[in-house]
Amino acid sequence: MNRQGADTDTRYRPAIFTHSPDQATIAKARKRRSPSSTFHTQKIVTENLEAGR
Repeated sequence: MNRQGADTDTRYRPAIFTHSPDQATIAKARKRRSPSSTFHTQKIVTENLEAGR
């Protein structure tokens, strides 16, 4: 979850920052629709977070 390639730390945690409930709904739906493949076999761990100011 906290990695990007060989880099490991909480700074490498993937996230989608949304500004409205509509954006959050779209982000969650898109995450569910992500295609599965033999290359990407692990669970998608991208967080959906509300953007701050």
